[in-house]
Amino acid sequence: MSEKSRNLLFYDSDCGFCQASVDWMASRDTQKLIRFVRYDDKETLHKHPQIDPEHVDLGVQFLNAQGRHSFDSLAIADTLKLLPNYGWLGTFITLPVIRFFAQLGYRAIAKNRHYISRLLGLNACKI
Repeated sequence: MSEKSRNLLFYDSDCGFCQASVDWMASRDTQKLIRFVRYDDKETLHKHPQIDPEHVDLGVQFLNAQGRHSFDSLAIADTLKLLPNYGWLGTFITLPVIRFFAQLGYRAIAKNRHYISRLLGLNACKI
Protein backbone atom coordinates (compact mmCIF):
# COMPACT_ATOMS: atom_id res chain seq x y z
CA MET A 1 0.00 0.00 0.00
CA SER A 2 1.53 3.31 -1.02
CA GLU A 3 1.88 6.03 1.58
CA LYS A 4 -0.50 8.30 -0.35
CA SER A 5 -3.25 5.67 -0.01
CA ARG A 6 -2.70 5.08 3.70
CA ASN A 7 -4.31 6.68 6.70
CA LEU A 8 -1.76 8.68 8.70
CA LEU A 9 -1.89 9.74 12.35
CA PHE A 10 0.74 12.35 13.25
CA TYR A 11 1.62 12.55 16.95
CA ASP A 12 4.10 13.86 19.54
CA SER A 13 6.46 10.96 20.27
CA ASP A 14 8.18 12.98 23.02
CA CYS A 15 5.03 12.66 25.10
CA GLY A 16 4.81 9.40 27.05
CA PHE A 17 1.02 9.52 27.24
CA CYS A 18 0.83 10.14 23.47
CA GLN A 19 3.27 7.34 22.70
CA ALA A 20 1.42 4.91 24.99
CA SER A 21 -1.87 5.85 23.30
CA VAL A 22 -0.36 5.29 19.85
CA ASP A 23 1.11 1.96 20.98
CA TRP A 24 -2.36 0.92 22.20
CA MET A 25 -3.99 1.89 18.88
CA ALA A 26 -1.21 0.34 16.78
CA SER A 27 -1.55 -2.97 18.62
CA ARG A 28 -5.25 -3.01 17.65
CA ASP A 29 -4.68 -2.03 14.03
CA THR A 30 -4.63 -5.66 12.93
CA GLN A 31 -5.25 -4.78 9.28
CA LYS A 32 -2.42 -2.21 9.29
CA LEU A 33 -4.67 0.51 7.88
CA ILE A 34 -2.91 3.30 9.77
CA ARG A 35 0.63 4.56 9.70
CA PHE A 36 1.54 6.27 12.96
CA VAL A 37 3.92 9.12 12.16
CA ARG A 38 6.05 11.01 14.64
CA TYR A 39 6.06 14.79 14.26
CA ASP A 40 9.86 14.62 13.99
CA ASP A 41 9.60 12.49 10.81
CA LYS A 42 10.60 15.37 8.52
CA GLU A 43 10.55 13.26 5.35
CA THR A 44 6.90 12.23 5.80
CA LEU A 45 5.90 15.74 6.90
CA HIS A 46 7.49 17.12 3.73
CA LYS A 47 5.29 14.78 1.63
CA HIS A 48 2.15 16.07 3.36
CA PRO A 49 2.32 19.89 3.50
CA GLN A 50 -1.24 20.10 4.87
CA ILE A 51 0.10 18.72 8.17
CA ASP A 52 1.23 21.55 10.42
CA PRO A 53 4.33 20.49 12.40
CA GLU A 54 3.74 23.46 14.71
CA HIS A 55 0.53 21.73 15.84
CA VAL A 56 2.69 19.26 17.80
CA ASP A 57 2.10 21.27 20.98
CA LEU A 58 -1.63 21.25 20.40
CA GLY A 59 -2.51 17.69 19.42
CA VAL A 60 -2.65 14.88 16.90
CA GLN A 61 -3.53 15.23 13.23
CA PHE A 62 -5.10 12.55 11.05
CA LEU A 63 -4.97 12.38 7.27
CA ASN A 64 -7.13 9.69 5.72
CA ALA A 65 -6.36 7.85 2.49
CA GLN A 66 -8.71 10.19 0.58
CA GLY A 67 -6.92 13.29 1.91
CA ARG A 68 -9.43 14.39 4.58
CA HIS A 69 -7.61 16.09 7.46
CA SER A 70 -8.79 16.12 11.09
CA PHE A 71 -7.37 17.34 14.39
CA ASP A 72 -7.44 16.48 18.08
CA SER A 73 -10.44 14.49 19.31
CA LEU A 74 -11.77 14.10 15.76
CA ALA A 75 -8.40 12.70 14.68
CA ILE A 76 -8.67 10.15 17.49
CA ALA A 77 -12.26 9.37 16.43
CA ASP A 78 -11.16 8.88 12.81
CA THR A 79 -8.42 6.53 13.98
CA LEU A 80 -10.75 4.52 16.24
CA LYS A 81 -13.22 4.10 13.37
CA LEU A 82 -10.57 2.07 11.54
CA LEU A 83 -9.81 -0.26 14.46
CA PRO A 84 -11.71 -3.54 14.74
CA ASN A 85 -14.19 -3.40 17.66
CA TYR A 86 -13.65 0.34 18.23
CA GLY A 87 -15.45 1.88 15.25
CA TRP A 88 -18.50 2.44 17.42
CA LEU A 89 -16.42 4.52 19.85
CA GLY A 90 -15.05 6.67 17.02
CA THR A 91 -18.58 7.25 15.77
CA PHE A 92 -19.81 8.02 19.30
CA ILE A 93 -17.11 10.67 19.75
CA THR A 94 -18.36 12.47 16.63
CA LEU A 95 -21.97 12.82 17.86
CA PRO A 96 -22.82 16.53 18.23
CA VAL A 97 -23.02 16.86 22.03
CA ILE A 98 -20.36 14.21 22.69
CA ARG A 99 -18.03 15.86 20.17
CA PHE A 100 -18.07 19.09 22.18
CA PHE A 101 -17.18 17.34 25.44
CA ALA A 102 -14.66 15.04 23.74
CA GLN A 103 -12.83 18.10 22.44
CA LEU A 104 -12.86 19.74 25.89
CA GLY A 105 -11.42 16.56 27.40
CA TYR A 106 -8.87 16.26 24.62
CA ARG A 107 -7.70 19.87 25.11
CA ALA A 108 -7.35 19.35 28.88
CA ILE A 109 -5.29 16.19 28.37
CA ALA A 110 -3.17 17.75 25.59
CA LYS A 111 -2.42 20.79 27.73
CA ASN A 112 -1.31 18.60 30.65
CA ARG A 113 0.08 15.61 28.75
CA HIS A 114 3.64 15.91 30.07
CA TYR A 115 2.38 16.13 33.67
CA ILE A 116 0.02 13.18 33.08
CA SER A 117 2.91 11.23 31.54
CA ARG A 118 5.08 11.79 34.63
CA LEU A 119 2.17 10.86 36.91
CA LEU A 120 1.72 7.59 35.04
CA GLY A 121 5.46 6.88 35.08
CA LEU A 122 5.76 7.39 31.33
CA ASN A 123 8.40 9.34 29.45
CA ALA A 124 7.48 13.03 29.76
CA CYS A 125 9.85 14.29 27.06
CA LYS A 126 13.31 13.66 25.67
CA ILE A 127 14.77 16.80 27.27
